Amino acid sequence: MFKNELTEDLDKKIKEIWDTIDKAYNNERIKGERLNKNTKLTRNILLLGRTRSGKTTMKNMLKDPRHISDGLTLYSQTKYPTLNQIKIDDHNMQLNIIDTPGLFDRQLLKNKDILNLIDKFLSEEQISKKLHLICFCVSFESGINEDDIQSIKTFIDHFGFDIAKNSCFIVTRSESKSNEQREKLHDEIMNDQHFKEWLPFKWSV
Repeated sequence: MFKNELTEDLDKKIKEIWDTIDKAYNNERIKGERLNKNTKLTRNILLLGRTRSGKTTMKNMLKDPRHISDGLTLYSQTKYPTLNQIKIDDHNMQLNIIDTPGLFDRQLLKNKDILNLIDKFLSEEQISKKLHLICFCVSFESGINEDDIQSIKTFIDHFGFDIAKNSCFIVTRSESKSNEQREKLHDEIMNDQHFKEWLPFKWSV
């Protein structure tokens, strides 16, 4: 009986949290509808990283903060570059999110072919020279390894070091970690000479 009461209390608490999230989300959407639509700002964001680094999940959460991931998969969910347009009404902005296949996925093409696909896609969409933000993603759960470093190095070698000025480094799936764990990872990365060599830009956990 005590166990059933705990379960009911937990379910009730979860429902209250979701109701609060839904209410806040809907309130922001209503506010956005009152804005002038004639001065919309457009931003192009490119998501990069190896397979299972959280690129697609982050894209989906930008589209809807209430999104719940289906969980980790063995291979990349993204086989080809894709463009998703996300309207942020309360800032009168449109985000063009370019999701890309994961590098170092043995089920996909070679890294060189993937990079050429990305290059071709950006050119066809006429946004290759209008990338406002390039996000290198790694997963806290999968860990950061040599493939992550090589992913960054491979992309910079292909597209040029100038992309660093509009780039950032994002550690995904860290929301369940404590501040102490995140700070520890931050210090490890900043003190790793081999890794830091390829991080001449901002990064976020």
